[in-house]
Amino acid sequence: MERMDTAEGTEKNICTRTNEAASGSTTAPSACPEGLETIIDAGRAGSRLDALVRDLASLSLRAGRRLVADGRVLVNGQRKKPGYRALAGDHIRLVPQKECQERHDGLENLEKAADSDPAGQAASSGPAASAPLGRLLGRTDSYVWFFKPSLLHTVRLAGRSNASLEGQIPQLLAGDTACAGLQLLQRLDYETSGIVTAALTQERALHFREEEARGSVVKKYVCLVCGSLEDTVTVRNRLVAEGRTHMRALAQEDSDPARWTTLVPLLGGRAAEIFGDAGACPEAWEDQELTLAGCLLHRGARHQIRVHAACTGHPLLWDGLYGTGRDGAHFFLHHGRLIHDGGDMLLLPDWPLAAHALRVMREWFALT
Repeated sequence: MERMDTAEGTEKNICTRTNEAASGSTTAPSACPEGLETIIDAGRAGSRLDALVRDLASLSLRAGRRLVADGRVLVNGQRKKPGYRALAGDHIRLVPQKECQERHDGLENLEKAADSDPAGQAASSGPAASAPLGRLLGRTDSYVWFFKPSLLHTVRLAGRSNASLEGQIPQLLAGDTACAGLQLLQRLDYETSGIVTAALTQERALHFREEEARGSVVKKYVCLVCGSLEDTVTVRNRLVAEGRTHMRALAQEDSDPARWTTLVPLLGGRAAEIFGDAGACPEAWEDQELTLAGCLLHRGARHQIRVHAACTGHPLLWDGLYGTGRDGAHFFLHHGRLIHDGGDMLLLPDWPLAAHALRVMREWFALT
């Protein structure tokens, strides 16, 4: 794992090698380092975003302000103004120029496709025109990490032309010939957002699977569940497929601890209090008791967190498959941190929660 600890906090540069370096040539350091990330600690909380960028990238304050204004700096995956005051646990990332341009071009292309086919009738552009865009998070010589937004499939479904992260990867990695043999190592549900890892070689893919089997891969999620989850609980039920769309929890314990799920209550209260003033909670649900919960697992199976949460009597909010759904709404489940010997990736969700709920969520993901 490429990490750099400083007196002011923990910083990391995941994209440690460029294509030129991989081929043996060297280049002079850029005046504006790219791929830099940092998690704000209590000592830097309250600092302006442009000043933090200045210190992180060793730039002038004016240059830092310009990067923020140009959309090159993301806070918890979102653009902010230069004067934004950082909170403890904020994840700040300096986006590489190439990625920023590719994302801009991708949005522009999708907008053009939507304008030329407003009814969405063209088979080639229909699914892509309405689908959210994934994002490249980082790359080493062994692994690549992507962000998969909610309401996007991870892979193409058999016999269908659905939009997927897999289908967007050629655009996200345009020009990177070293990624030709890439293999996705994770599959998130359609409504689940977060980190998806890929291996660049079969050897690295096998190594990751071996790590999972040993239980040494750490996968941290966060979710909203119904009811008041009072204590940390580890759910050990073995899961089996029940038809093509469901999983069922058996009464027997799974013999593989790597397939257990630990649920940690982070914050409980009425839905109106957890969502705050964001307006994301319908009036009919405002008095529903909810728990913002952290989830820890080491391997994972299809629908594992959703089924195991339901086993505790606290299904995911608006999970129509294992709980109570709501028309036009989707559940809240996000894969926000992945730790293995190939890297340490952190990505906070963009959820419309109250400030105190966002704070405890950041604290959960910051813990190792």
